[in-house]
Amino acid sequence: IFNLAGPKEISGEELAEVIRQLIPGAETYYADGWTSAQGHQLYFDIRKARNNLGYRPQYSVADSLRDMLAAVQAPASN
Repeated sequence: IFNLAGPKEISGEELAEVIRQLIPGAETYYADGWTSAQGHQLYFDIRKARNNLGYRPQYSVADSLRDMLAAVQAPASN
């Protein structure tokens, strides 16, 4: 299983902040109950995919979210 993210590791709270920047007024929160109970912070990163597959992302998390947001806000072209 590979969890993919951007070129640098990012915490759940940092991801929520990126979303707040892209969608002003968005109410976001990140609850990391399991990781807090284990005594460490969860980060989204690509280390496993990079090491095993040679994966190198072409876009940052913010750029990818920006593109997805634009796609869902675009009028349907039926």
